[in-house]
Amino acid sequence: MFTDDATWVVLAGSGDAAMERLTRELDEAEGIVVCAAVAGGEEALVAVGAFSPDFIVILADSLTPEPDCLETARSISEASPDVSVILVAECPMYYLPGP
Repeated sequence: MFTDDATWVVLAGSGDAAMERLTRELDEAEGIVVCAAVAGGEEALVAVGAFSPDFIVILADSLTPEPDCLETARSISEASPDVSVILVAECPMYYLPGP
């Protein structure tokens, strides 16, 4: 649903399961509009310029290379300082036994 008070989001990451799930979850959320879902850093920069979203979520582990996720985040922050950048990276869970 496109409304004036909706939060606009660009998603950046390749078509892996995490990206698909995040896209689906946000599409179903009330008040959030996924205005673009892109695979690479260059596409992310173009989408942010075209849509001026409130947020961009970069799935670092699934973003296609060139530029990498940190360079993409830096470039978006410099070019569009009003866009909040959320950088998400998978982190393996380790079991740490207690004392």
